[in-house]
Amino acid sequence: MKYYVNEIDFAGNGSFKRFNEEVWNFEATEIVTPHGTLKIRDALFVEQGPHVGVQFSVSGKLSLNDFSCSNGSESTTNIKTLALVRQPHNVWLWVYAFDEYNRPVVNFCGHDDLDGLAIYVDELKSIY
Repeated sequence: MKYYVNEIDFAGNGSFKRFNEEVWNFEATEIVTPHGTLKIRDALFVEQGPHVGVQFSVSGKLSLNDFSCSNGSESTTNIKTLALVRQPHNVWLWVYAFDEYNRPVVNFCGHDDLDGLAIYVDELKSIY
């Protein structure tokens, strides 16, 4: 699945900053970004109330200083959990990243291609 992302919240408090859109590839065994590759260890499918998506157990690092809107105080961070979430009838996909201590590190906002998440989840369900 292609994820087109152009907003980041470094503090995880809802203060999103815009940057030039980039494409991340969510694949069956890894998530490839320009800022690092995350290997998928396991996937948990989320269907709680209005939220649908996937929570991944991952290993890998994201280099947060690489973002054009970084102020230089962000670092390369080990990511343990990544959640990909959408609310029904909403075009936006949110990605939430947590470190090895389960602390929220960074949030992203973007979108997928038409039915991209649904197709990706079906593929994942046959594996996980």
